[in-house]
Amino acid sequence: WIRPPGSPQELERTLVAAKQAGFSEVLLEGFYHGRAIWKSDLAPMKLDYDALELASRVTARAGLGLNLWFETLYWRPDSSFGIPVTPLWKDSYATLSAAGQTSLEVSKLGFVDPTDPEVGNLLSGLSAELGRLYPQVGLHLDYLRYPREADFGYHPAAVAAFLAQSGIDARVLARLKRVLPPPTYDGHGPHALQPETAASATWREPAG
Repeated sequence: WIRPPGSPQELERTLVAAKQAGFSEVLLEGFYHGRAIWKSDLAPMKLDYDALELASRVTARAGLGLNLWFETLYWRPDSSFGIPVTPLWKDSYATLSAAGQTSLEVSKLGFVDPTDPEVGNLLSGLSAELGRLYPQVGLHLDYLRYPREADFGYHPAAVAAFLAQSGIDARVLARLKRVLPPPTYDGHGPHALQPETAASATWREPAG
């Protein structure tokens, strides 16, 4: 895995060194913090040069497989990290927990929700753009999930879609507590004690 460095010369040296070290494939971080490393018509650039175009040429010449790491739904670190917020970010894109919190509030990592139509269209457009410009480059879709720190996925678009399909408000469903029947114990072996059951056994001295 390689995060493109600040200069094209350093990226080329790194890729050549990877080939010389015996690597057959490289994973180049290509869409992260909501920015692209190629000249995109849809997303702002992360660097001052087209790192994907350079990497594509260098790896083809060196006989090295190239794959692009695409951070699908993670678009924005918290401002405390000092990383500029991508112009793609809108607060309305953020996924919400069952409690109505964003992932920025919970984990300092800003995830968008794929059920937002604008998010879905943008991700589809970026994937199509990569396929058109760099058909020889593999695409590794990462962060294609909700954050793990809480029960996320309650974006208004997701809630509305679930309501339309099921007739149930998912936010109400999330507040329900599951009621389990008391366990039944069959067969032999150790079982959990049932303190509400009165002990019925009495001690008897062994005969003889």
